[in-house]
Amino acid sequence: MRLTRKFNDVVEEVRIVLQTDFNVTPDKIKAYRERVSGNGHDFPIGTNYTPFTEQHLDYEVQRAAIPQHILNIMKNYDPRLCGPASACQIIGEDITTIYDGQQRSIATALLGYK
Repeated sequence: MRLTRKFNDVVEEVRIVLQTDFNVTPDKIKAYRERVSGNGHDFPIGTNYTPFTEQHLDYEVQRAAIPQHILNIMKNYDPRLCGPASACQIIGEDITTIYDGQQRSIATALLGYK
């Protein structure tokens, strides 16, 4: 059995840390998202989307989430530069696990993308 965690559980933990330790309020997150939405750019063509609710993080290969790094990604977020995370389904398991791209995926989720 692989060491995995539900993606949205980790996102919520990071949200709490950003609010308590970095004073990142919901209004600040909304302002970051509005800046991204207003820049006129979208994700690259051909990106395959899997809802975050269906994803897990594979901690056998991923490092722990780093709230400060995720905040820096959010402040400078540009969907053209946010390459899709690498994920797969393990044979015999019915979950999709992210094994590369956790930090940018968490930033994407915190900005309100699904």
